[in-house]
Amino acid sequence: FFGKKYLKKITVTYEAGEIPTVSPEPLKKFVGKQYFCFVGNAFPYKNVKRIILAHQKLIATHPDTHLLLAGKKDFFYEELEQFVKNESIPNIHFLGFISDGEKRWMLQNATAFVTASQSEGFCIPLLEAMYEDCPVLASNASCIPEVAGDAALYFNPNSTNELAKLMKRLLEKRNVRTALIEKGRKRVKDFSWRKMAEQTHSVYTRILES
Repeated sequence: FFGKKYLKKITVTYEAGEIPTVSPEPLKKFVGKQYFCFVGNAFPYKNVKRIILAHQKLIATHPDTHLLLAGKKDFFYEELEQFVKNESIPNIHFLGFISDGEKRWMLQNATAFVTASQSEGFCIPLLEAMYEDCPVLASNASCIPEVAGDAALYFNPNSTNELAKLMKRLLEKRNVRTALIEKGRKRVKDFSWRKMAEQTHSVYTRILES
């Protein structure tokens, strides 16, 4: 897309997703329950419906598993909520906006964080999950593999079956989940807001001095 002379002018600086200073705050309704979760908006490219459909397949064999969807309710979330109601899909919970403390608790106690996004600029929630020792299931689209590295299990965002199988695998294979948590702990060390700021400052300084 860009010519070589323009590529030389591009510097990549990565964002981060460090833990907020607030204490975890339990979502009392879900204490002791097994669940997967998603945090973010429900714009169509986020492909949240795919997660719902995969969960629908999963509960055929794991009926006590829940799916928590956290994000400010808007037209797209309302549309998904109506779909779930029309299809009578159980164990789907639309939480709306949750606090940082509630988000920390949700990630800390989830079986995994799931994103089926078809396009991202970075996807900060991936790293937020890893910081909280939450395994990640992620689509293999866009920049997501570049961010998550080997610390996630990937699936085709257009395949409900692939995602459902990975969700089932994490529920049944504790060693897989443990390995993902350890890889996530290592992966987040590659990202920090300080590092991003220093790299950005360096680029501006170089340009001003040239």
